[in-house]
Amino acid sequence: MNSILFALASLALAARIAFSCPLTPEDTSKDTRLLNFALSLEYLEHAFYTDGLEKYDEHAFQDAGFPSWVRTRFQQIADHEASHVALLSNTLGDQAVKPCQYSFPYSDPQSFVALSMVLEGLGVSAYLGAVKSITNPDLLAVAASIMTTEARHDAWVASAVRKGSAWGGSLDIALATNQVYSIAGKDLIARDLDC
Repeated sequence: MNSILFALASLALAARIAFSCPLTPEDTSKDTRLLNFALSLEYLEHAFYTDGLEKYDEHAFQDAGFPSWVRTRFQQIADHEASHVALLSNTLGDQAVKPCQYSFPYSDPQSFVALSMVLEGLGVSAYLGAVKSITNPDLLAVAASIMTTEARHDAWVASAVRKGSAWGGSLDIALATNQVYSIAGKDLIARDLDC
């Protein structure tokens, strides 16, 4: 059980992507639903990092025992998440879902970092579970390019910040959308993706 939780907690999302692939009429509604699911996760992560970094300055992170550069790196991840939101929103156009209101269960920089690891791992597993069902190769490339960056975020939090292993095993765990919802809970992600 610990290895599964660790694997979920040691996956990451973040990349600056220099292209956008708007949806075309031949795209299936399943691809649109999967990209909206990904966009919902990106909204969640972006809100999480924005909220946490507004609450905790560099001194709060240092007082919690983290090196001075940790908060700066989390700001870079926040910027990546904003890029992911922009890319997926642009790709989906007027079919994009809107962000929800989120409630995050952390109370200090330590619990913020711990939840970051869980969310990043969950994001990687969600993307991995979704990519096999995306039929449009251009949209698959969008999702895959975000997924690989998310995995690097997760590995960084796990190893550089939490001083653990950068991976939980030789393979990541793919999760279906209903599994992601069960883990994240209704307090974090809207079940119907329409807030």
